[in-house]
Amino acid sequence: MNQRLTILFICLLVGISAGAQVSVSGHPVSWNSSNDIQEITTYIDLPPIDVAQLMAEDDAVDLKEVPYRFAFKHNVSLNTANSGRWSTLSNGDRVWMLGIQAENAKGLSVVFDHFSLPAGSVLHLYTPDRENVIGALTKENNKTSGVLSTSVLPGNAIVIEYYEPYRVRQQGDISLRSIAQVYKTTDPNIRESIEENGCLQNVVCSGSLPQSSSAVLITVDEGTRWATGTLVNNANFDGKPYVITGSQNLWGDPETWLFTFNYHSSECFPSSVDKENKSISGAVIKSNLTDEKLALLELSKRPLVEWNIFYSGWEISSATPQNVYSLHHPAGDLQKHNTAGAPTPDQYLGVDTWRVSSWDSGSTESGSSGAPLFNDHNRLIGVLYGGQSTCMDGGADYFSKLSNGWSAFEKYLNPFNQNLRSIAGMYLGFEVMNNQVFKEDIAIFPNPAANQVRVLNDSDEPIQFIALLDIQGRVLSREAYTGQPVILNHLPNGVYFIEVQLLTKNVQRRLIKN
Repeated sequence: MNQRLTILFICLLVGISAGAQVSVSGHPVSWNSSNDIQEITTYIDLPPIDVAQLMAEDDAVDLKEVPYRFAFKHNVSLNTANSGRWSTLSNGDRVWMLGIQAENAKGLSVVFDHFSLPAGSVLHLYTPDRENVIGALTKENNKTSGVLSTSVLPGNAIVIEYYEPYRVRQQGDISLRSIAQVYKTTDPNIRESIEENGCLQNVVCSGSLPQSSSAVLITVDEGTRWATGTLVNNANFDGKPYVITGSQNLWGDPETWLFTFNYHSSECFPSSVDKENKSISGAVIKSNLTDEKLALLELSKRPLVEWNIFYSGWEISSATPQNVYSLHHPAGDLQKHNTAGAPTPDQYLGVDTWRVSSWDSGSTESGSSGAPLFNDHNRLIGVLYGGQSTCMDGGADYFSKLSNGWSAFEKYLNPFNQNLRSIAGMYLGFEVMNNQVFKEDIAIFPNPAANQVRVLNDSDEPIQFIALLDIQGRVLSREAYTGQPVILNHLPNGVYFIEVQLLTKNVQRRLIKN
């Protein structure tokens, strides 16, 4: 499998999920081995931070034009050789535990610069009260870069626990390069009680809105800053995970960025936090347009089909919509929803923008940077760059027009150079999903299929043609590929082949029609 698509899924019991990892079930080993392993009682103390100074620095910045800072980064060099405690179980297996604490911290997260686990080993992070857990992380989390970041665990202390079976003794490689200490309130319920946030509306208040699952909370700068982005569709309709955000949000190492989906309340009021959020760790910058305040990223992995994530449509047009709305994560909060009438084409700090002079409902704030602006066809037309709107005082917001970046984005969003200026959004929508398909460069699914089948292209070559063959190899149809599904309604049930013609080779996949 292509290394850039290494899957990273974490199951998080509370808070924002730490970054796409396939998480195995079960508790940390020490929780079930009380006779062999004692709890950590000695913690590494992080140096104190000057919260007042950090707050003053934040207040001096126009916070809508940078990602929202909520944590301070401590540079460290901690590993299994120089820190923590090893314990050996009666069967020869080993457990390494490291405790970290920071005075007055509201939460902690870590970045590993070496993270390589052998088969059978697992790693957990948890709070000392065992109420909040990240993991288990396994060899499926290993990346070529070795870099892995986690989300915030609440409170002022965490425990890292690594279990290593005897058969892979001393094969694990674990070291931490930084720890983020949260110094601002991140609890959605506390934020909801603050008067200045009184106009912010949970997206669920607007009813069912597919685009809400395309808006994503982005954590950058080694786990210390938050912004917003949008997962977008492309003309290949293959679910390639492209995210559009503002170039002003690209802080730090992209390998450490986290992209959290469906971080929203299930209730209009009061807020109800979903304890099993979905995140993907790591991205590649495909296009960074600093003058236009736009950026296109490709995530390290597609969102899982079972997450039911929507890939937003987009529109490259100068036509002014009658109504617009935005979805965003102010200050890393649960997703919020704004609505307004027709925007006005305008210039803001040298950028062609859509100006929303005032919101009919809601507002934006720091952390909303990079938020999408959708038109009345539910398609992305702009990205939040700056503005003065607040719940208390109103004010305008400015969205860089998506058309500003089209010359750079087109080769990704319109890979076949069709005469397109807009496309609709989509769910992957596969009735049957087998994760094995993601280990192939060319995959078809659902398979078996009843009415239609899609082709997923993870190769480095564009698809030229798609042919449908019967079991004897006779060509039933052959068409230039435009990203649309292959229709099967007219065929009797049976076994067929899909032949995919790439630039330099042909690939066949067996298909069952039922």
